[in-house]
Amino acid sequence: LADLRLALKEDYAAWAVAEARHALLADAARRLGELAGREALRAAAGEASGLDARRLDQASRIAAAQVAGAAAVLARARSRVAAWWPGLPADAGPVLPAVPRSVRVEAGEPLLLQAARHELAEADAELRAANRYWGAPELSVGYLREDDAGFSVGGPTVALSWSLPFFDRNRPARAAAAARAEGARAALELERRQIESARAAAIVAFESLRRVWAEAEGRGAADASVLDAVLAAFRLGEASLTDLLDTRRGTLEAKLAVLDLHAAVLEAHRDVLRLDGFSAGSRPDPSSVAIDDPQHKADNE
Repeated sequence: LADLRLALKEDYAAWAVAEARHALLADAARRLGELAGREALRAAAGEASGLDARRLDQASRIAAAQVAGAAAVLARARSRVAAWWPGLPADAGPVLPAVPRSVRVEAGEPLLLQAARHELAEADAELRAANRYWGAPELSVGYLREDDAGFSVGGPTVALSWSLPFFDRNRPARAAAAARAEGARAALELERRQIESARAAAIVAFESLRRVWAEAEGRGAADASVLDAVLAAFRLGEASLTDLLDTRRGTLEAKLAVLDLHAAVLEAHRDVLRLDGFSAGSRPDPSSVAIDDPQHKADNE
């Protein structure tokens, strides 16, 4: 169940990130297309450079191709979520999961360790069963009749038998069971050490990625203001088209980098959950899955 929950979280996050990436690229392509259209009209009227108009048209077509590629990725991500939820509304869209503020795991022993501990208990039970080589006494009751030289004798009989294992004491099975128990005990210890080491590394990765994401997120507004300033300067003839395209490319790449960091932080958090597991009997909160659909919100309420 924990594996299924993590798989659903992963598919939902991929859908939300693909949606956000497509939205960023589509908005940037729309703005560039509008600018290319205006410059084409100005070039036709002799008010702008024809070369600049053609360069903007070329950049607009490249941006449209990027949007098409992002749409294909979004469709694949949505199909994976639809496999989990066949009744997903056609017009429903995902809400990008917020970056967790810290690593918060549920109390209890990690499920991977619980599984290894159950395997050890099973091996110990097999060893105890193999050590029971003393058999129980057998009691038999019957009726015996003998005929000899015209005489007939008969009556009930009672017999008691008990096999004593002086030589064969189930030694092969006992040795095999002991080896399995020892192997399960070693596997449990190795699993514990690996989980502790990997969990510490996963927490460090999560905290590091979250810190870098927060710094990059804080610079997003400044990057947008720079693009607006260069665009205004271009319209006034104070900046070249090369400056505008370079600034636009840098701003878009910065936004996509922030989105990639967002996805990386979510993945790092899932890694911590995968190592810690979910406590036994825990159930997911239905409201934790955010879908931009009014009927879904009403159902949750």
